[in-house]
Amino acid sequence: MTGPTVSMFELTDEFGFVRNDANYTEVAKVLHKNSVKVVLVRGKKNKGIAGAISETHFLRVCSSGINPARTFARDKMQTDILRLREDTPLADAAEIVEGRDPDAVIILNSENKFVGYLSPEDFKQIQIAHERLGGKKGSGPSSSPPAKADVSHSLDLGDEFAFVRNDAVFSDASRMLAPEHVKVILVRAKKDKGIAGVLTEPKFLKVCVTGINPNKTLVRKHMLTDILRIRSDTPLEEAAKIIGEKDPDAVLVLSDENKFVGYLSPADYNEALELLKKKKAEVFDVPSLKPRPAAAVGLATAGGGRK
Repeated sequence: MTGPTVSMFELTDEFGFVRNDANYTEVAKVLHKNSVKVVLVRGKKNKGIAGAISETHFLRVCSSGINPARTFARDKMQTDILRLREDTPLADAAEIVEGRDPDAVIILNSENKFVGYLSPEDFKQIQIAHERLGGKKGSGPSSSPPAKADVSHSLDLGDEFAFVRNDAVFSDASRMLAPEHVKVILVRAKKDKGIAGVLTEPKFLKVCVTGINPNKTLVRKHMLTDILRIRSDTPLEEAAKIIGEKDPDAVLVLSDENKFVGYLSPADYNEALELLKKKKAEVFDVPSLKPRPAAAVGLATAGGGRK
């Protein structure tokens, strides 16, 4: 069968390996590397691949209260692994992956030897390529809504974060980071007034590598505190300059009354630059935006039970 195959994508990035006898602390060390999004666990006698541990799965397991240093990766790994040949046509690959929805997709050569890992981003590119080749019905300009002209409708600053109390421990943080859409924890200040710092996924993993006890280690002892606060009506040119110069750990957006209205993630900022460039808008105009209810739930539940 002719045509483009999965081999056209970069399959040697975004993953790392651990031995079959590795523990979760060792998994954290591999995941801590910026380019690594999933850890592949070797099979018995370290031959082949027995399972995978994604960032989201790692956080979900940690939230169950395990001791990372005493928990084997092989005992808590994801095992629904789909294996595809590198010469699999894009159309077939898209159909198979969508139908199976596996934990991980690994790519083999004609001799059934491992040659790479198909990341979620790679799969998105396969879907796009497939659609461009006419493989998906109903795609086209009419299948997606037109972009809004202002940033308040184009960016969602109420997602990607959750709150924890000032007395929260790392096991609380792991539960809040477990949902796939949450990328950062906002740590409340004393007496739950304001925001004192943030805990990002990379920082969480970096601390876990040290072998801490997640049930006894306070988040505030390891949170990042270089927080930039900008008003929602800040001119884009000024905001871009400030963010570029300061390179803060996090950017919070405040209303004209200095009330918190959202978290500006790196992805949001890049999207804002692109949207504002195209639309020639001048400000981050999001005064009416409020955090999602899920974030409020995090505030109410995380750290509960400690005074």
